[in-house]
Amino acid sequence: LEDLEVEEVDHSDEDDTDDEPDEEYALFPSQYSSDTSPPPPSSAEFNFDTYIAPSHTYLGDVEDTRHRIAFLDGGAILNLPLFCLRGVVLFPGAALPLRVIEPRLVAAVERALTQDDIPYTIGVICGREWLGCLTWIVSLRSLTFYHFT
Repeated sequence: LEDLEVEEVDHSDEDDTDDEPDEEYALFPSQYSSDTSPPPPSSAEFNFDTYIAPSHTYLGDVEDTRHRIAFLDGGAILNLPLFCLRGVVLFPGAALPLRVIEPRLVAAVERALTQDDIPYTIGVICGREWLGCLTWIVSLRSLTFYHFT
């Protein structure tokens, strides 16, 4: 094992009360190697929209489903379509974008869209595990596939 020496530095007596980053501060690796790089942007220029990531805009235009929330009595027994997705864990409150092309899964989605007792609801379990979560179909888009033989 190697012994490391640690030096403690006290910055409390410095008069630097400026909260702005130093001019030499580089945000991107390319700024380290080039003197002609523009100055780093201030933190006010970075506006991260937290609604973009969960909206899954990379899926394109999707159709919102209606009446997707149902209230159930305690002890209710329901027959729901299940997605057995090996290696996929759906956490409560999380979104799970899926491209459903397998016929049995397409049938499960169609059943979920037409069931009366708890509409737009599918159970998602992790492969053959006992762990699962209920999810609602929030939006969907139909794709046309062309098969060539």
